Amino acid sequence: MSTVQAEENKPKGPAVRAPKFTKAFDSESVAPAQKPVIAESYDPDLDVVVVDIAMLKKEQLERLRFNEEPVTIFIHRSGEKNASKVTDLIAVNGIKAEVLFKNGWVAIGWLPRGVTLTTKRKYVEQMAHAKVDDVQTKTGHVGDENPENLIERTTRSICSFSVVHDANPLGIPWLQSILRQ
Repeated sequence: MSTVQAEENKPKGPAVRAPKFTKAFDSESVAPAQKPVIAESYDPDLDVVVVDIAMLKKEQLERLRFNEEPVTIFIHRSGEKNASKVTDLIAVNGIKAEVLFKNGWVAIGWLPRGVTLTTKRKYVEQMAHAKVDDVQTKTGHVGDENPENLIERTTRSICSFSVVHDANPLGIPWLQSILRQ
């Protein structure tokens, strides 16, 4: 076989391989907080937070700077049949998720699964918040003296990913707190 034929038989596009992680943080290592069983009615408590206006600007700037930091992640493929090779649209304030390429940040919105990429922390936060509640209802019998109606909710993540590199030492504890919510 000649080198021309060998080149023609090569698969097109980049080879996709799962990276070998040594110190990665996996989003599935932190279980999300589960909501309590609802019995009869649910009345959430409303917390009132008093904010010191003088401190708001400095804290807000620090938070914005933190959210713009680059984080290298690996988005796991879904185990579902015929699953998409990209995430759902990820955007913050109307700006599609940005990925760092050689020529700079490029807004693509739908992040590819199964590859390592660098994106901004604010988009990682959106993936961490992407959860769904599975609901199961257990009902009592109508003839009972005190019929019971229980609604059990199980929260699970929609998009699992691993953090391959985060230069900020506060990054992983911050992500763990979001995943627990």
